[in-house]
Amino acid sequence: MTIRTKLLLLFSVTFIALTLAAAYLVSFYRVTLNSEREISHAINSNIELAHQSKAEIQAQLNAWKSVLLRGDEARNYHRFLQNFYASERQAAVHLSELNGKVQANTKSAELLSEIKLAHLAMGRNLRQAMRKHNETADSAGVITDRYEFDFEDRILAKLKELISVLETQRQGQFDNISQQRAQREQIIIMLMCSVLGMALVLYLWFVDKSILNPTLKAKFLADVVNNAERVANFGTWDWDSDSDSHYWSEGFYRILKLDTDVTASFDRFLLLMTDSDRESAMLNIEYARTSCTTFDLELQFKLTNGDIRTAQLRGEFTRLNRNGSVRMSGILYDITEQTETNKRLMFMANYDSLTELPNRQLFQERVRQTLERASRKRAQIAILYLDLDRFKSVNDALGHSVGDHLLVQAAKRIQECVRKSDTVARMGGDEFAILVEDFGRHPQVAQLAENIISELGKVYQLENNQIFVTTSIGITFYPVDGDEFASLIKNAETAMYSAKEGGRSTYNFYTEALNEKASERLLLENRLRQALERKEFELHFQPQVDLATGLVIGAEALLRWVRDDELIGPNRFIPVLEETGIIMSVGQWVLEEACRCAKEWQRKGYTDFRVAVNVSARQFQQANMVEQVEQVLQAFDLSPESLEIELTESILLDVGSGQSNLKRLEAVGVRIAIDDFGTGYSSLSYLKQYSIDVLKIDKSFIQDINMDQDDDAVTSAIVALSHQLGITVVAEGVETFDQFEFLKKLVCDQAQGYFISRPLSKHNFDQWLMDNYDQEQHRPIWRPKLLAGHQLEQ
Repeated sequence: MTIRTKLLLLFSVTFIALTLAAAYLVSFYRVTLNSEREISHAINSNIELAHQSKAEIQAQLNAWKSVLLRGDEARNYHRFLQNFYASERQAAVHLSELNGKVQANTKSAELLSEIKLAHLAMGRNLRQAMRKHNETADSAGVITDRYEFDFEDRILAKLKELISVLETQRQGQFDNISQQRAQREQIIIMLMCSVLGMALVLYLWFVDKSILNPTLKAKFLADVVNNAERVANFGTWDWDSDSDSHYWSEGFYRILKLDTDVTASFDRFLLLMTDSDRESAMLNIEYARTSCTTFDLELQFKLTNGDIRTAQLRGEFTRLNRNGSVRMSGILYDITEQTETNKRLMFMANYDSLTELPNRQLFQERVRQTLERASRKRAQIAILYLDLDRFKSVNDALGHSVGDHLLVQAAKRIQECVRKSDTVARMGGDEFAILVEDFGRHPQVAQLAENIISELGKVYQLENNQIFVTTSIGITFYPVDGDEFASLIKNAETAMYSAKEGGRSTYNFYTEALNEKASERLLLENRLRQALERKEFELHFQPQVDLATGLVIGAEALLRWVRDDELIGPNRFIPVLEETGIIMSVGQWVLEEACRCAKEWQRKGYTDFRVAVNVSARQFQQANMVEQVEQVLQAFDLSPESLEIELTESILLDVGSGQSNLKRLEAVGVRIAIDDFGTGYSSLSYLKQYSIDVLKIDKSFIQDINMDQDDDAVTSAIVALSHQLGITVVAEGVETFDQFEFLKKLVCDQAQGYFISRPLSKHNFDQWLMDNYDQEQHRPIWRPKLLAGHQLEQ
């Protein structure tokens, strides 16, 4: 048997073995894909049923609310009632259908069982609520039942959990299939490698004698080199100066996309280079030729089809004789993909992927380089640090996708305001920085800041939403404000935060006073974080009295901070508590301490005595705020009527959890008071929409009574409006007898202020109650002791 026959037989056996392995691999992949498709279809169907059930249950709840809200319209009433029962039936159908498909999974089946029971219970309670509504004549248009929200939250949460379990189940099955596929792939690869290994051994054994033949050996080596060039994507070349003969390997032609019948020449090779690289390449190659050294160049080639490829050219000159004859040989590597990958990595490391602006790292490097130049030239540079005002509200209300589009548009507007020589960078989130050099005077930088504020303040059209966003800018200069990146950025941020505190949509230059203020603020924040643990907070109480009878009906709890025997005013630390979020834990402590004191006074015999607690907007928006209030009332066995929650008008504008909490507090029975009424976002619609118990007239209207006719008119109007709506009205900041008498004539219900008493510590307030205790009526009653026209000293 000849060698050719043996090789043909070997090739046939190897081909058949590899074909069988490939066929098995294809069939296995087909089975795997079918399995994945079936699993995906089955579980996606279950998830879709869960989503449909959720939608039908939500529609059922909406129809129920519509029934109650439009109960006085017979036609709408029956239409919404039909929608209610239709949605209930459809939800039950989806749940039953889903029940038959998830029995194999214990957790899914248990969750679905709980959902079905919860749905049945919800239906019973909702129908009970409708019957109750129909039996109550004066409840049309008002939802008075308390427990429906619990059912809504519970069943929707369970559905969400079921969907999550189904998705986890799907992912788990996919993972199992992937693991099985990986194991079989390993087996197939080992099998194919074994076949190839055996074939190689046999091949070497068959051709062992033929390699001794120089011609066959040369062809064999050429095939090996060609295969290596194809795999490694390189080509070899050679030039003999004596004969001026050139050799390009197949890999060389392949990289340059040339036909192999093209004559190899050095001039043709140079013409393929880009214009920017050609001259440099000629100089380097000529130098290597005269010195008989190696060279290593990275070049770009413009191919005949228009593509630009990057290659690494390595070569070496060898002197052949003393006559100056040389030989040049080397390798050409195609590194286009590697270069593109490096460029992408460099971009990711130095640029923001969303806005394509330089990131903080690249900005820092450019500032460092600019500082070196400015130091040599004794020039100035400016850094502007800006932040989009209330950007978080855009993300919360419209989603992060809209927020990202807003950032992209804002970045483009900033770039349009600056020069090409300036650097704009995204520092993170909604914060940007601008490096400005070679400017004339400070007013030029101020004008730039004004232009940016103007451009960013224009309307943004994003996904059918018109959005208005302002910006605050801080400006710092080198070398006046700092001589390194860290200090300059810190100072610019300090100036920016000062601009925000000054009302936003403006700019501030950095000053040393701002630095001192920032340091004081940081120290104050650090001390506040330890104040609650060190028991440095205490409550002071300011009495509230009935103007007609003088009866002390309660007190407002006011937070005070005592540190190292120094009483720190609330105006200094409460804004910091709110901005840092410490107000959440401090607010909980205030609520508990106020309720504890109220219960103590009731035990002493001060019946019908209530305590008022101020609640911040951030605290009021907590999802579990109502539950916290109920837990505190239960802990101290205090009736809800004994607690009054004071809110600012701005909270009523919140369309989120704040309004939901307000309605739930009404259901609990806690009194609701609107503090500082008349100074914020007053709206009669809110007074009508919610069951407000108390309006507190702001002291700014009270202090100029009998001196400013406008304040007299506003105060009279608020009192009259409150009485018409059945709301108790309380005057704050009563400081003189004349103010007291004026309010009595207006029939204002209650008052508090320095004329009655300053805020007192718990011990002093107890003494004040005892001093004003009326033995006949067995209650504390306050009577004015100052003459008309006298004002209490501040």
